[in-house]
Amino acid sequence: MIMLRPARESSIPERTAFSTDKRKSWATLLVRSTAPVKSFEGMADVRDFVSAGSIKAESSDTRRAVVGSKSSGIVKFSAPIRICDESIALTEGEELLRIKIGTRSSPLALAQVKVIADMIRASWPDVEIVPVPIRTSGDKNMAAFSSDPQGIKGMFTHEIEEALRRGEIDIAVHSLKDLPANIAPDLPIVAYSKRGDPRDALIGDCGVIGTSSARRRVQLARLYPNSKIVPVRGNIGTRLRKLDAGEYTGLVLSVAGLERLGFSQRIARIFTVDEIVPSPGQGILACQGRSDSDYPYLECVNDDDARDCAVAERSFSRCLGSGCNIPAGAYAEVDGEHLTLRGFFADGGRIKRAMFSGKRCEAESIGVRLAEVIMS
Repeated sequence: MIMLRPARESSIPERTAFSTDKRKSWATLLVRSTAPVKSFEGMADVRDFVSAGSIKAESSDTRRAVVGSKSSGIVKFSAPIRICDESIALTEGEELLRIKIGTRSSPLALAQVKVIADMIRASWPDVEIVPVPIRTSGDKNMAAFSSDPQGIKGMFTHEIEEALRRGEIDIAVHSLKDLPANIAPDLPIVAYSKRGDPRDALIGDCGVIGTSSARRRVQLARLYPNSKIVPVRGNIGTRLRKLDAGEYTGLVLSVAGLERLGFSQRIARIFTVDEIVPSPGQGILACQGRSDSDYPYLECVNDDDARDCAVAERSFSRCLGSGCNIPAGAYAEVDGEHLTLRGFFADGGRIKRAMFSGKRCEAESIGVRLAEVIMS
Protein backbone atom coordinates (compact mmCIF):
# COMPACT_ATOMS: atom_id res chain seq x y z
CA MET A 1 0.00 0.00 0.00
CA ILE A 2 1.27 3.46 -0.82
CA MET A 3 0.64 5.99 1.93
CA LEU A 4 -0.03 9.51 0.65
CA ARG A 5 -0.27 12.75 2.55
CA PRO A 6 -0.77 16.32 1.37
CA ALA A 7 2.41 18.38 1.43
CA ARG A 8 2.87 22.06 0.86
CA GLU A 9 6.46 21.64 -0.28
CA SER A 10 6.74 20.70 -3.93
CA SER A 11 9.25 17.95 -3.39
CA ILE A 12 9.54 14.36 -2.26
CA PRO A 13 11.96 13.55 0.56
CA GLU A 14 14.87 11.31 -0.36
CA ARG A 15 14.40 7.71 0.67
CA THR A 16 16.28 4.50 0.07
CA ALA A 17 13.63 3.62 -2.51
CA PHE A 18 14.98 6.22 -4.91
CA SER A 19 17.21 5.13 -7.77
CA THR A 20 19.02 7.82 -9.71
CA ASP A 21 19.54 7.17 -13.40
CA LYS A 22 22.96 8.71 -14.07
CA ARG A 23 22.13 9.13 -17.76
CA LYS A 24 19.24 11.47 -16.94
CA SER A 25 18.71 14.36 -14.57
CA TRP A 26 15.81 12.94 -12.61
CA ALA A 27 15.47 10.49 -9.75
CA THR A 28 13.00 7.65 -10.06
CA LEU A 29 11.06 5.38 -7.79
CA LEU A 30 9.28 2.10 -8.44
CA VAL A 31 6.41 1.15 -6.17
CA ARG A 32 3.64 -1.41 -6.22
CA SER A 33 0.42 -1.20 -4.24
CA THR A 34 -0.83 -4.36 -2.59
CA ALA A 35 -4.54 -3.62 -2.11
CA PRO A 36 -6.93 -1.18 -3.78
CA VAL A 37 -8.28 1.70 -1.72
CA LYS A 38 -10.52 4.04 -3.67
CA SER A 39 -10.47 6.99 -1.30
CA PHE A 40 -7.77 9.65 -1.46
CA GLU A 41 -8.29 10.37 2.24
CA GLY A 42 -5.03 9.25 3.84
CA MET A 43 -4.25 6.31 1.55
CA ALA A 44 -4.76 5.56 -2.12
CA ASP A 45 -4.02 2.87 -4.65
CA VAL A 46 -1.57 4.27 -7.20
CA ARG A 47 -3.29 2.21 -9.90
CA ASP A 48 -6.41 4.37 -9.58
CA PHE A 49 -4.44 7.49 -10.31
CA VAL A 50 -2.39 5.96 -13.10
CA SER A 51 -5.47 4.69 -14.91
CA ALA A 52 -7.10 8.09 -14.56
CA GLY A 53 -3.96 9.79 -15.80
CA SER A 54 -3.99 12.12 -12.82
CA ILE A 55 -0.36 11.75 -11.81
CA LYS A 56 1.52 14.72 -13.20
CA ALA A 57 5.12 15.82 -12.81
CA GLU A 58 6.27 19.40 -12.85
CA SER A 59 9.01 18.62 -15.32
CA SER A 60 10.00 19.89 -18.73
CA ASP A 61 10.17 16.26 -19.83
CA THR A 62 6.52 15.32 -19.36
CA ARG A 63 6.95 12.21 -21.47
CA ARG A 64 9.08 10.84 -18.64
CA ALA A 65 6.74 12.01 -15.93
CA VAL A 66 4.95 8.73 -15.38
CA VAL A 67 5.01 5.21 -16.75
CA GLY A 68 2.44 2.82 -15.38
CA SER A 69 -0.78 0.94 -15.85
CA LYS A 70 -3.84 0.03 -13.82
CA SER A 71 -2.98 -3.66 -13.97
CA SER A 72 0.68 -3.43 -12.99
CA GLY A 73 0.45 -0.74 -10.32
CA ILE A 74 3.97 0.28 -11.29
CA VAL A 75 4.74 3.98 -11.34
CA LYS A 76 7.86 5.80 -12.41
CA PHE A 77 8.02 9.53 -11.80
CA SER A 78 10.23 12.51 -11.15
CA ALA A 79 9.81 15.00 -8.33
CA PRO A 80 7.90 17.14 -7.69
CA ILE A 81 4.57 15.39 -8.25
CA ARG A 82 0.99 16.59 -8.05
CA ILE A 83 -1.97 14.29 -7.57
CA CYS A 84 -5.39 15.89 -7.97
CA ASP A 85 -3.66 19.29 -7.76
CA GLU A 86 -2.24 18.46 -4.31
CA SER A 87 1.50 18.04 -3.84
CA ILE A 88 2.16 14.82 -1.98
CA ALA A 89 5.01 13.10 -0.24
CA LEU A 90 5.59 9.43 0.51
CA THR A 91 5.38 8.35 4.13
CA GLU A 92 5.88 5.00 5.81
CA GLY A 93 4.15 2.07 4.16
CA GLU A 94 5.61 1.99 0.65
CA GLU A 95 6.74 -1.33 -0.73
CA LEU A 96 9.71 -1.64 -3.07
CA LEU A 97 9.04 -3.30 -6.39
CA ARG A 98 9.52 -7.07 -6.35
CA ILE A 99 10.03 -8.46 -9.83
CA LYS A 100 9.30 -12.15 -10.33
CA ILE A 101 11.04 -13.48 -13.43
CA GLY A 102 9.80 -16.77 -14.83
CA THR A 103 12.03 -19.08 -16.82
CA ARG A 104 12.78 -22.71 -17.50
CA SER A 105 14.46 -24.65 -14.71
CA SER A 106 17.64 -25.48 -16.63
CA PRO A 107 21.02 -24.06 -15.55
CA LEU A 108 21.26 -22.07 -18.80
CA ALA A 109 17.82 -20.52 -18.32
CA LEU A 110 18.69 -19.47 -14.76
CA ALA A 111 22.03 -18.06 -15.96
CA GLN A 112 20.12 -16.01 -18.53
CA VAL A 113 17.81 -14.63 -15.84
CA LYS A 114 20.92 -13.52 -13.96
CA VAL A 115 22.08 -11.62 -17.06
CA ILE A 116 18.78 -9.71 -17.19
CA ALA A 117 18.62 -9.26 -13.40
CA ASP A 118 22.13 -7.77 -13.31
CA MET A 119 21.17 -5.27 -16.00
CA ILE A 120 18.05 -4.22 -14.09
CA ARG A 121 19.91 -3.89 -10.78
CA ALA A 122 22.53 -1.67 -12.42
CA SER A 123 19.83 0.96 -13.02
CA TRP A 124 17.38 0.01 -10.25
CA PRO A 125 19.53 -1.13 -7.29
CA ASP A 126 16.64 -1.05 -4.81
CA VAL A 127 14.31 -3.50 -6.55
CA GLU A 128 14.05 -7.10 -5.42
CA ILE A 129 14.39 -9.69 -8.20
CA VAL A 130 13.13 -13.23 -7.66
CA PRO A 131 13.82 -15.97 -10.27
CA VAL A 132 10.87 -18.38 -10.64
CA PRO A 133 11.98 -21.66 -12.29
CA ILE A 134 9.14 -23.39 -14.16
CA ARG A 135 9.33 -26.96 -15.42
CA THR A 136 7.81 -27.08 -18.90
CA SER A 137 6.30 -29.90 -20.94
CA GLY A 138 9.44 -30.00 -23.07
CA ASP A 139 11.59 -30.43 -19.97
CA LYS A 140 9.42 -33.34 -18.82
CA ASN A 141 8.89 -35.27 -22.03
CA MET A 142 9.86 -34.53 -25.62
CA ALA A 143 10.56 -36.80 -28.55
CA ALA A 144 13.91 -36.14 -30.21
CA PHE A 145 12.08 -35.09 -33.37
CA SER A 146 8.49 -33.90 -33.65
CA SER A 147 6.08 -33.96 -36.58
CA ASP A 148 4.72 -30.58 -35.47
CA PRO A 149 6.85 -27.71 -36.84
CA GLN A 150 5.89 -25.33 -34.03
CA GLY A 151 5.31 -27.94 -31.34
CA ILE A 152 8.81 -28.34 -29.97
CA LYS A 153 9.35 -24.65 -29.25
CA GLY A 154 5.86 -24.28 -27.78
CA MET A 155 6.53 -27.16 -25.38
CA PHE A 156 9.29 -25.11 -23.76
CA THR A 157 7.19 -21.97 -23.28
CA HIS A 158 3.56 -22.94 -22.66
CA GLU A 159 3.66 -23.28 -18.87
CA ILE A 160 5.74 -20.12 -18.52
CA GLU A 161 3.26 -18.12 -20.62
CA GLU A 162 0.33 -19.41 -18.58
CA ALA A 163 2.07 -18.34 -15.36
CA LEU A 164 2.56 -14.91 -16.92
CA ARG A 165 -1.14 -14.67 -17.82
CA ARG A 166 -2.17 -15.62 -14.29
CA GLY A 167 0.11 -12.97 -12.80
CA GLU A 168 2.26 -15.52 -10.98
CA ILE A 169 5.31 -13.93 -12.61
CA ASP A 170 5.90 -10.37 -13.82
CA ILE A 171 8.01 -11.15 -16.87
CA ALA A 172 9.44 -14.23 -18.55
CA VAL A 173 12.98 -14.52 -19.89
CA HIS A 174 13.67 -16.80 -22.86
CA SER A 175 16.39 -17.52 -25.35
CA LEU A 176 14.74 -15.74 -28.25
CA LYS A 177 15.55 -18.63 -30.58
CA ASP A 178 13.37 -20.86 -28.39
CA LEU A 179 10.26 -18.69 -28.74
CA PRO A 180 7.83 -19.67 -31.52
CA ALA A 181 7.73 -17.20 -34.40
CA ASN A 182 4.05 -16.58 -33.65
CA ILE A 183 3.34 -15.58 -30.06
CA ALA A 184 0.06 -14.58 -28.44
CA PRO A 185 -0.72 -10.85 -28.81
CA ASP A 186 -1.50 -10.55 -25.10
CA LEU A 187 2.04 -11.70 -24.22
CA PRO A 188 4.36 -9.58 -26.39
CA ILE A 189 8.14 -9.35 -26.28
CA VAL A 190 8.73 -6.20 -24.24
CA ALA A 191 12.55 -6.09 -24.34
CA TYR A 192 15.40 -7.58 -26.37
CA SER A 193 18.82 -7.84 -24.74
CA LYS A 194 22.04 -6.89 -26.48
CA ARG A 195 22.99 -9.83 -28.63
CA GLY A 196 25.54 -12.34 -27.44
CA ASP A 197 27.67 -14.36 -29.88
CA PRO A 198 25.16 -15.66 -32.48
CA ARG A 199 27.38 -18.44 -33.88
CA ASP A 200 27.40 -22.21 -33.39
CA ALA A 201 30.40 -24.13 -32.10
CA LEU A 202 31.80 -27.65 -32.33
CA ILE A 203 32.90 -29.35 -29.13
CA GLY A 204 35.02 -32.44 -29.63
CA ASP A 205 35.57 -33.73 -33.15
CA CYS A 206 33.50 -34.46 -36.25
CA GLY A 207 33.35 -38.27 -36.09
CA VAL A 208 29.88 -38.76 -34.60
CA ILE A 209 28.20 -35.39 -34.08
CA GLY A 210 25.22 -35.03 -31.78
CA THR A 211 22.55 -32.45 -32.60
CA SER A 212 18.76 -32.46 -32.74
CA SER A 213 18.47 -29.28 -34.79
CA ALA A 214 17.36 -29.84 -38.39
CA ARG A 215 19.02 -26.53 -39.28
CA ARG A 216 22.37 -27.71 -37.95
CA ARG A 217 22.04 -31.25 -39.36
CA VAL A 218 21.62 -30.08 -42.95
CA GLN A 219 24.46 -27.55 -42.78
CA LEU A 220 26.79 -29.94 -40.95
CA ALA A 221 26.23 -32.62 -43.59
CA ARG A 222 27.55 -30.16 -46.17
CA LEU A 223 30.61 -29.29 -44.05
CA TYR A 224 31.33 -32.86 -42.91
CA PRO A 225 30.02 -35.25 -45.59
CA ASN A 226 31.78 -38.22 -44.00
CA SER A 227 30.53 -37.62 -40.46
CA LYS A 228 27.65 -39.39 -38.77
CA ILE A 229 25.10 -36.94 -37.40
CA VAL A 230 22.78 -38.28 -34.72
CA PRO A 231 20.07 -36.80 -32.44
CA VAL A 232 20.83 -35.78 -28.86
CA ARG A 233 18.57 -34.61 -26.04
CA GLY A 234 19.03 -32.75 -22.78
CA ASN A 235 20.37 -29.45 -21.55
CA ILE A 236 23.95 -28.39 -22.21
CA GLY A 237 25.31 -30.10 -19.10
CA THR A 238 23.54 -33.37 -19.95
CA ARG A 239 24.82 -33.29 -23.51
CA LEU A 240 28.38 -32.66 -22.38
CA ARG A 241 28.17 -35.60 -19.97
CA LYS A 242 26.99 -37.82 -22.84
CA LEU A 243 29.90 -36.59 -24.93
CA ASP A 244 32.35 -37.32 -22.13
CA ALA A 245 30.80 -40.79 -21.71
CA GLY A 246 31.61 -41.59 -25.34
CA GLU A 247 28.10 -41.57 -26.78
CA TYR A 248 29.31 -39.02 -29.34
CA THR A 249 32.67 -37.67 -30.42
CA GLY A 250 31.33 -34.18 -30.98
CA LEU A 251 28.47 -31.80 -30.26
CA VAL A 252 27.31 -28.60 -31.91
CA LEU A 253 25.94 -25.99 -29.51
CA SER A 254 25.44 -22.24 -29.48
CA VAL A 255 28.45 -20.14 -28.49
CA ALA A 256 26.28 -17.81 -26.40
CA GLY A 257 24.91 -20.67 -24.29
CA LEU A 258 28.37 -22.14 -23.72
CA GLU A 259 29.74 -18.75 -22.71
CA ARG A 260 26.88 -18.04 -20.30
CA LEU A 261 27.54 -21.35 -18.54
CA GLY A 262 31.32 -21.01 -18.51
CA PHE A 263 32.07 -23.80 -21.02
CA SER A 264 33.72 -21.71 -23.73
CA GLN A 265 37.08 -23.38 -23.04
CA ARG A 266 35.68 -26.61 -24.50
CA ILE A 267 35.03 -25.12 -27.92
CA ALA A 268 37.10 -26.75 -30.70
CA ARG A 269 35.75 -24.72 -33.62
CA ILE A 270 33.42 -21.77 -34.09
CA PHE A 271 31.50 -21.79 -37.36
CA THR A 272 31.03 -18.57 -39.28
CA VAL A 273 27.48 -17.35 -39.90
CA ASP A 274 27.94 -18.37 -43.53
CA GLU A 275 29.10 -21.91 -42.70
CA ILE A 276 26.16 -22.46 -40.34
CA VAL A 277 23.48 -19.79 -40.54
CA PRO A 278 22.21 -19.27 -36.96
CA SER A 279 18.70 -19.80 -35.70
CA PRO A 280 16.53 -16.65 -35.79
CA GLY A 281 17.19 -14.67 -32.61
CA GLN A 282 20.18 -16.77 -31.55
CA GLY A 283 22.24 -14.98 -28.88
CA ILE A 284 19.41 -12.60 -27.91
CA LEU A 285 17.45 -12.85 -24.66
CA ALA A 286 13.78 -11.96 -24.89
CA CYS A 287 11.73 -10.53 -22.04
CA GLN A 288 8.07 -11.40 -22.47
CA GLY A 289 5.37 -9.48 -20.62
CA ARG A 290 1.66 -8.71 -20.61
CA SER A 291 0.20 -6.30 -23.15
CA ASP A 292 -1.76 -4.43 -20.46
CA SER A 293 1.30 -3.75 -18.28
CA ASP A 294 4.23 -1.37 -18.39
CA TYR A 295 7.86 -2.25 -17.76
CA PRO A 296 9.91 0.89 -17.10
CA TYR A 297 12.65 -1.16 -15.45
CA LEU A 298 13.33 -2.91 -18.78
CA GLU A 299 14.40 0.28 -20.54
CA CYS A 300 17.97 -0.50 -19.46
CA VAL A 301 17.71 -4.00 -21.02
CA ASN A 302 16.27 -3.17 -24.42
CA ASP A 303 18.78 -2.95 -27.28
CA ASP A 304 17.67 -1.30 -30.52
CA ASP A 305 20.08 -3.24 -32.75
CA ALA A 306 19.03 -6.59 -31.29
CA ARG A 307 15.35 -5.67 -31.62
CA ASP A 308 15.58 -4.74 -35.29
CA CYS A 309 17.64 -7.82 -36.14
CA ALA A 310 15.19 -10.03 -34.25
CA VAL A 311 12.18 -8.53 -36.02
CA ALA A 312 13.72 -9.24 -39.44
CA GLU A 313 14.86 -12.76 -38.56
CA ARG A 314 11.58 -13.78 -36.93
CA SER A 315 9.59 -12.30 -39.82
CA PHE A 316 11.57 -14.53 -42.20
CA SER A 317 10.99 -17.55 -39.96
CA ARG A 318 7.28 -16.83 -39.61
CA CYS A 319 6.84 -16.65 -43.40
CA LEU A 320 8.47 -20.07 -43.78
CA GLY A 321 6.45 -21.54 -40.91
CA SER A 322 9.69 -22.82 -39.44
CA GLY A 323 10.18 -24.47 -36.07
CA CYS A 324 12.89 -26.65 -34.56
CA ASN A 325 12.39 -29.47 -37.06
CA ILE A 326 12.41 -27.35 -40.22
CA PRO A 327 15.90 -26.63 -41.59
CA ALA A 328 15.95 -22.85 -41.77
CA GLY A 329 18.16 -20.12 -40.37
CA ALA A 330 18.39 -16.33 -40.47
CA TYR A 331 20.91 -13.78 -39.32
CA ALA A 332 20.67 -9.98 -39.60
CA GLU A 333 23.30 -7.28 -39.15
CA VAL A 334 22.79 -3.54 -38.84
CA ASP A 335 25.08 -0.79 -40.03
CA GLY A 336 23.77 2.64 -39.17
CA GLU A 337 20.27 2.82 -40.64
CA HIS A 338 20.90 -0.16 -42.93
CA LEU A 339 20.01 -3.81 -42.23
CA THR A 340 21.22 -6.90 -44.11
CA LEU A 341 19.50 -10.25 -43.61
CA ARG A 342 20.91 -13.58 -44.74
CA GLY A 343 18.70 -16.64 -44.82
CA PHE A 344 18.99 -20.38 -45.29
CA PHE A 345 16.33 -22.97 -46.10
CA ALA A 346 16.49 -26.63 -47.11
CA ASP A 347 13.65 -27.77 -49.32
CA GLY A 348 13.92 -31.48 -49.80
CA GLY A 349 17.36 -32.10 -51.21
CA ARG A 350 17.91 -28.48 -52.22
CA ILE A 351 19.68 -25.96 -50.00
CA LYS A 352 18.72 -22.36 -50.66
CA ARG A 353 20.62 -19.31 -49.43
CA ALA A 354 19.97 -15.64 -50.09
CA MET A 355 20.50 -12.15 -48.71
CA PHE A 356 18.33 -9.06 -48.71
CA SER A 357 19.06 -5.53 -47.52
CA GLY A 358 17.10 -2.41 -46.76
CA LYS A 359 16.37 0.26 -44.19
CA ARG A 360 16.34 -1.06 -40.64
CA CYS A 361 13.03 0.69 -40.00
CA GLU A 362 11.59 -1.81 -42.51
CA ALA A 363 12.96 -4.89 -40.71
CA GLU A 364 9.65 -6.76 -40.82
CA SER A 365 9.25 -6.35 -44.58
CA ILE A 366 12.90 -7.30 -45.18
CA GLY A 367 12.21 -10.67 -43.55
CA VAL A 368 9.10 -11.16 -45.66
CA ARG A 369 10.92 -10.22 -48.85
CA LEU A 370 13.84 -12.56 -48.16
CA ALA A 371 11.40 -15.44 -47.54
CA GLU A 372 9.75 -14.71 -50.88
CA VAL A 373 13.11 -14.72 -52.63
CA ILE A 374 14.18 -18.02 -51.06
CA MET A 375 10.86 -19.71 -51.76
CA SER A 376 10.68 -18.52 -55.39
